[in-house]
Amino acid sequence: MIWDVQHGSAAYLRTPTGKHIVIDVGVGSMMKPASATFSPLWQLRNEYDIPSLDALILTHPHRDHLDDIGNLNLLYPKALVMPRHIPEKVIRAGNKPGDQPIIDEYLKLLRAGVGQQMPPHLNPHSRDVTGLDGLHVFVPDTYTGTNLNNHSLVVVIKYAGSTILLPGDNEAASWAELLMQPRFVEAIKGTNVLIAPHHGREAGYSSDLMAKISPKLVIISDTDHGSTSVTDKYYTHAAGWNIWSRSKKEYETRYCVTTRSDDSIVLDMYRADDGKNRLNVTID
Repeated sequence: MIWDVQHGSAAYLRTPTGKHIVIDVGVGSMMKPASATFSPLWQLRNEYDIPSLDALILTHPHRDHLDDIGNLNLLYPKALVMPRHIPEKVIRAGNKPGDQPIIDEYLKLLRAGVGQQMPPHLNPHSRDVTGLDGLHVFVPDTYTGTNLNNHSLVVVIKYAGSTILLPGDNEAASWAELLMQPRFVEAIKGTNVLIAPHHGREAGYSSDLMAKISPKLVIISDTDHGSTSVTDKYYTHAAGWNIWSRSKKEYETRYCVTTRSDDSIVLDMYRADDGKNRLNVTID
């Protein structure tokens, strides 16, 4: 699930073996009115009855990806995956003064000493643990600049013939570094669902990345207060997918979907009884 958290980022993955993984913890207003506060972690604990997370992946330390961090006591993760190579002074300087309490919480997690690699109980090479065909986390760890966006982790999820590419706010320097990693280039082959980096902004768009993948659908997580500037570019790259609209109660072919227009977006990847792979996508 890609939650509607306005100009934020939050995604939830339930694996075939019942592991629970959250990628970023933005908050927003999936509920109406638009000013209503929505906590993804609260929903998982109180509406989905999930007692704890098997892993929390934090792509980078910007507030819009961290706002729900104060609710981790609701279902504290067994493992934390986060970029550990960024100096604290760079993290502090990359956030506004009013955001420092959130950053304090992030730094507490960082100082806990948990490594950034997937822990043994979520080993991406062990299919019997997650049931997935692949769960990989990549980091542009040779980037030494001060732009926190370019330190973002990138998550690649593979299952039932589908590959989902889920980045943070990666910009040009980050993509250039990642595309020099043979394992990353190999992992993103066959990507059919792209979560647009940096909320679909021009700064996150990479023609070099798009040349390596052929998505059927691009998902953009963003607020309706303002516009996403390069939806048209992603539209030209997407092949289109037949998705189900919950409100219209009908299927429609879409190339780009956005949380600002379509609310939370659910992707269901599975192997059907006939042995064929399936990918169902539903929107509001």
